[in-house]
Amino acid sequence: MHVEMHMFLGTLKKKKSITGYIKNDLFEPLKLKEFHDAIANEMIQRNMNHKTPLDYNNKIFNYLTEEELHHSINGKKSLKELNKRCNNCLKNQ
Repeated sequence: MHVEMHMFLGTLKKKKSITGYIKNDLFEPLKLKEFHDAIANEMIQRNMNHKTPLDYNNKIFNYLTEEELHHSINGKKSLKELNKRCNNCLKNQ
């Protein structure tokens, strides 16, 4: 997940479309830093190295539509999708 946060940042910095991420309920732009920092903290707790802070300002969001900018992931839908992709995740429910 950590690398995906940096990939999302790269997408935003290049002003590429995030329509697919929004349509598939995979990304909340305004929570990018929060999600990244939570993952980084988990990495640190597991004695993993974290040397890549998320470096940006809110201007990277200027090209997004209001709908894209304020999109919220549907947690139940995401969990259902995760369980379809990962048998271990489904077993741990």
